[in-house]
Amino acid sequence: MKPVLSVLLVLAVGSVLLGGSCRVRTSPSEPSAEPAGPGKEGPVEEVEKPLDIGDAEAALSLELTMPGQPLPPNIKVDELRNMRGDLDLVTVTVKPPHPQELPLELTMKSKQAFPVRPLLVRLTIVRDKKPIDSQAVTVAGDAIKRPFAYTFDALKGVEQAPGSMLLHAEAEIIMLPAGADVEAIDPATVKADPEWTGAKVSNPVRVNFAGEDGSQ
Repeated sequence: MKPVLSVLLVLAVGSVLLGGSCRVRTSPSEPSAEPAGPGKEGPVEEVEKPLDIGDAEAALSLELTMPGQPLPPNIKVDELRNMRGDLDLVTVTVKPPHPQELPLELTMKSKQAFPVRPLLVRLTIVRDKKPIDSQAVTVAGDAIKRPFAYTFDALKGVEQAPGSMLLHAEAEIIMLPAGADVEAIDPATVKADPEWTGAKVSNPVRVNFAGEDGSQ
């Protein structure tokens, strides 16, 4: 019986030693190259959000002021700008002799291009709550490179200079259909749904006409 017991003891000790000290290392599994299928998440693709009328209102800016040219000594212009550099208010003081014409300039800029859906902008100059002039301009893909500006007479239709007057510009913004031919449209007849129509207002311009003694 001794040989049998010796064999059993050897087997038992070997089993303990092997079971207690033998470890198997496995390499970490590599990510599967299998493409995402139904029910599996794949890479997220960024989709460009189409521009809407709110983007157009935010992109356009209107500035109303005196043209950038040497002014006669009897006209003084004060511009008030905010921290962003936007024009908030313009005050023009005119001393005698009062001119027959008083040029003001409206400038419209866009910080956004509109390559797919161009804009039609109808501009109206308002003096003391009454329209006195109007223009229409289209804003296409390269609008950011071509600011629009035009000059008008602030005293248009005025026989005698008043003590003071207040002017501003209003813009009706219409987003045209994709691919619209801006050269072929009639600005006077173009209509759009309310969801594609917006508005913008310029800074006000206050014009004060001083008397002979400098009083207003």
